Amino acid sequence: PTDSGFCRWTLEVDSTLTGAGPDGAPYGLYLYDITPESTVADVALIYWIIGEQSATWATLRGHSTCWSGPTRGKAQRKSDGLLYTPYTWKYNCPILADEVKSDGRLYLGGFHVRGSFTQSRDYCNDVTYWT
Repeated sequence: PTDSGFCRWTLEVDSTLTGAGPDGAPYGLYLYDITPESTVADVALIYWIIGEQSATWATLRGHSTCWSGPTRGKAQRKSDGLLYTPYTWKYNCPILADEVKSDGRLYLGGFHVRGSFTQSRDYCNDVTYWT
């Protein structure tokens, strides 16, 4: 995340990078352990950001039209005792198990977004998030 001052933050998420990640696979979003016989539906990606805020999101270069959203959910208190706000994107394109790589990896369309939000004073310097 990038601090824009006065408790304002931006968070960019980019799965469209070139090259390979730490596991040697090309960068991207994947479903793993898929076989050609698998049926996959209702794929979603949820970003949980600490605090209760209303982020605005923009899609950036390389973002696939297969991803719709996000939908902001109601803030929830999680097991660490803190409040997080969920933002959910849904994958709306067909997921074809016959496109599975030999290692069981199935690539999903590119995901490249930027969220902008203002934290409350309670979380001004804390931008904890998880997916």
